[in-house]
Formats: sequence, C-alpha cells, structure tokens
Amino acid sequence: LAIAIACEGGIGVIHGNQTIEEETEEVARVKRYQSGTIVKPYVLGPSDTVARARVLMREKNISGVLITNASGKLVGIVTKRDIAINVADRRPIRSVMTPRKKLITAPVGTDWKKARAILARHRIEKLPIVNKNDELVGLITQKDIEKRRQFPRATQDADGRLRVAAAVGATGDFLERAGALMK
Repeated sequence: LAIAIACEGGIGVIHGNQTIEEETEEVARVKRYQSGTIVKPYVLGPSDTVARARVLMREKNISGVLITNASGKLVGIVTKRDIAINVADRRPIRSVMTPRKKLITAPVGTDWKKARAILARHRIEKLPIVNKNDELVGLITQKDIEKRRQFPRATQDADGRLRVAAAVGATGDFLERAGALMK
C-alpha cells in the first residue's frame, strides 16, 4: 500500500508493530520499487553458486544480479535467462554470467534521460553505473524508467526513490529502530 500511495503522490507509513528487521525490509521494498539510480544494487561474487543467485533473485524479486570481485569491480552479470534451463545449482556464477567485456555500462553522473537512450540503443534492460576505476556504484533499469513515466506524480526523494514513512514509537526499542531505518 505504501508503494501505491507514493506512486500517486502521497506518503505511506510502514507500521511499527513488527520486528525491526521486518519493518526495515518493508521500507527497503518501497525504496527499491522505483529508483532513479539504485545506489546499492544486489551483488554476488563470481565464485558464488547458481543456487545462491536463484535464491537472491527469488527473495528480492529481481531478474538479474551484478557480479563484482572482492574490490567492488564489476566483472559480469547473471540474469534469470542465464540460469533458467538445466543449469546445475552448484556451478559457480562465473561459468554462466555475461562477462564485463560484453556489458554496456555508463559513467557516474549519467541521468535517467541519457540512460534511457543507452538502454534503447543497445536493447538492454540493465545499465550498471561504474566509476573510472570500473567499480560498481549503481544501476539504472529500464523498469525504473518505465515506472517514472507511468507515475509522473510519484513522491520521490533526491535520488529518485519513492518516499515512505516508518513508525518508530516513543518507548522501548525506538532508538535502535530509528537507527536501523536510517540505514
């Protein structure tokens, strides 16, 4: 409901009558629903397994995962299509991912209008944003651009994410809850 309200120009409130982890996950779902640039995209390492990628995609309702090395450099991407048919769960992601040299990326500072043109020109759905050291710093998706067009009145923060409120209360774990929600 908070997503629907924010898409129409309001601000929904996530109820505080749940664990801190549950509430922060609900806030994260709203914030990730529509993004200008996803600042902290989900990532895995090249030695993680196909099973791990499947679980992450299912749990987070995403269609692909960016692959980075230990220093945060982009080394590839794996999508649902890469692992859809007859790919053993124990295989390392590096054996099925699209490698970095075949990926289209954009530099830091690329706005959504430029990103939209790049996505259309290359007929891709995900545009990793990298810095001059080829470290992953964000992701712009075709889906987010379409949501921006579909919901022009959406209530957004400075980063283009939907706005959402969260209840913290005034007693008990309110300081810990507020701190977790701020992160």
